[in-house]
Amino acid sequence: LSTPGQGGPKVQQAVQDSIRNIDQCSSQISSARAFAGTTLQRLDGVKGRLDATELSAQTDRSSAEDLDMVKALSSFNQQQTGYQAALQSYATIQKLSLFQYLNA
Repeated sequence: LSTPGQGGPKVQQAVQDSIRNIDQCSSQISSARAFAGTTLQRLDGVKGRLDATELSAQTDRSSAEDLDMVKALSSFNQQQTGYQAALQSYATIQKLSLFQYLNA
């Protein structure tokens, strides 16, 4: 700044180097922001899946806690009786031969 024309090329080179460094830093910042955005998007997806799983677990727990045990046992016994009757019928039918079936 003391004398015009002196040191001009050095100053110009320093300014160009500084601009190049700023551009590189800007590029690195953009890359870091893109990486952070991708990571946040993945985390949002994971959080959504965890929230859905938690809701499902709470629903299942509520259903289990609200279950009427007497009604459930009664329904189970009815189904078991029907299943045993079906098995006995099948066993009886298997014992019959074609001739026994025709004579009956």
